Amino acid sequence: MDVDYDGQTAFDAAANGDFPLVVLLWGMAMAVQPKPVDLLSARDKHGNTLAHYAAAGGTDTLDTMHFLMQQMQASGREKMLMDARNDAEETPFIRAAHVGSLRLADTLLRTGFVDLMAQDKQGNTAAHHAAAQGHLWMLHFLLEAEQRQKIAASSAQQPVQPTTLGGYCHKRRNVLHYACMSGYKPMVQYLMTRGFEGKEADADGTTCLDVVKQRSLGSLQDLLTDKVKASDPPTHMRKTRGIVAVLHGALLLAILATIYWLVWWLALPLIFVVLWKSLSAFRQPRVEVVFLFVWFRLAFFCPTDPGTITSYEADVKMMLEQAARAETPDATKFCRTCLVMKPIRSKHCSQCGVCIARLDHHCAWINRCVGYGNHRSFFVFLLLHFTVLVFYAVLAVLVLADATHDLHAERVKSEGSSSTSNDDNLSAMDVWVEIPSLVSKHLLVIMVLLWAVMAFGAITMMVNQHVNNIEQNLTINEQMNWRRYAYLTQPSSKDKSDGGKQSDAASAESTLSNPFDRGFRKNIAEFFFHSGNAAVDYRQVFALPLRDSEIVSPVGSTAMSASTENADLSDVV
Repeated sequence: MDVDYDGQTAFDAAANGDFPLVVLLWGMAMAVQPKPVDLLSARDKHGNTLAHYAAAGGTDTLDTMHFLMQQMQASGREKMLMDARNDAEETPFIRAAHVGSLRLADTLLRTGFVDLMAQDKQGNTAAHHAAAQGHLWMLHFLLEAEQRQKIAASSAQQPVQPTTLGGYCHKRRNVLHYACMSGYKPMVQYLMTRGFEGKEADADGTTCLDVVKQRSLGSLQDLLTDKVKASDPPTHMRKTRGIVAVLHGALLLAILATIYWLVWWLALPLIFVVLWKSLSAFRQPRVEVVFLFVWFRLAFFCPTDPGTITSYEADVKMMLEQAARAETPDATKFCRTCLVMKPIRSKHCSQCGVCIARLDHHCAWINRCVGYGNHRSFFVFLLLHFTVLVFYAVLAVLVLADATHDLHAERVKSEGSSSTSNDDNLSAMDVWVEIPSLVSKHLLVIMVLLWAVMAFGAITMMVNQHVNNIEQNLTINEQMNWRRYAYLTQPSSKDKSDGGKQSDAASAESTLSNPFDRGFRKNIAEFFFHSGNAAVDYRQVFALPLRDSEIVSPVGSTAMSASTENADLSDVV
């Protein structure tokens, strides 16, 4: 192809979805003398036409394809060019399915000149390509279209081949084989619910179960062997890995959990026993209730639900219905891993493996997320830790003070000193003299005191952070990543003067603007109460509240708003 503009050919323009450039190059090709260039029949070195490039561009825009279809119709070559094949025997329709361009595939199919079951050199249909690339919505659209064609043919008493949906390739592999190769669990689940069998073998005798075993895909293996129901959600809260428990235990035994970065409550039993024995002389009754209550809260808090979004069944049904109508579900509004619609302020946690409503952060202490469901309990848990640390510090100081007096009395007695100083008011020099003896005889208590002081500082900062966020109705995730969320950013004055076009530099100068801040009293009430007028169920909030208005929790997850369309695609912890 000799026609180009600024180094770009019509193939480049069609692949990039640059419709104005396609039209410009088309006009330039028509103006070539003595014979205009026929861009419709032009092919690259792999035999691809402009229609192939327009279908495989990945932008899923229709302008270029509609323009090419009009030119095909005007030239009388619509039937020949619409289903043209490249060197790999792929049609534009197959290329659209390969990249997941749902609207383009629907546009091509509606022309009536496209073979839905066309096969490439390997015998792969468009459905095979969609399954291999993990395009669930495209695959559903193709299988539904094929099923409609079969029903229509049966109604018209036309012969219908008794073959599985999606067809077989030359190696007799169906779409489930390719879905297993892609490793995309939701797609395998979808095909299992449509009746595909994991034990069906290809021409080489390899079943889908063999494929997942070779690739060590344990979750898919459970699906294919019916250990897990195909209708269940594709994700669930992950259990604590054995290596994590072993690591915590090893560190506890190695360093007695006195280093500030270790999960400090693991050392409570050991430290508590030491202090319990040391304080036997002046221990107050019922003090142990405080420590036992902390352990009670820990035991019941760790398994709590952080606010897992459980609307999978309704959401996936709605999105499949959209896909069957060639309406691509908005990738910014649903989680591709969990296949649930994402409420505003929610986030997918890669550690827990699920989407959490109003996610605050993932906590290594409890080995799960802190979110809408357990944020209040976590805050109370922090306050209890804060209290216990104060107790430990006070008890350690009392133990060391008592030990210092005893050591001083022993030294005075052994030296035969006639000092009449009051033992209850030791001088700084007296305390300094006893430090070596304290270190040698009460090292663990000193380590407990140092540990308590350092941990107290860390817990104090955490409590302060949470208190400030509660007052402002913010989460730690939003506090740290607010520039990533369009609903939290307010354009700078310079950005506003540019007509709202936000550059990278202007984005860095944007200010935090929290639409969920309802004032101090309402923010506090919203956080601590999950019922009543102040309560907001963030598992059901999909729309941004208007300024100076109440946050509304819709009844169902279908009540989404376009206000979330700028959500971050990489929205994971």
